Amino acid sequence: LGEVGGMELVERLDGVEGLIITRDRRILRSSGFGEFEDRGMS
Repeated sequence: LGEVGGMELVERLDGVEGLIITRDRRILRSSGFGEFEDRGMS
């Protein structure tokens, strides 16, 4: 699928989030992925 197709698929599926790290170290997060990230201590 590649990064674009993979992320498009993730965005279409209810209740699914995704994180893709590319070979050149770019990080792609689905629109709701931030809800699952650890924010650390404030």
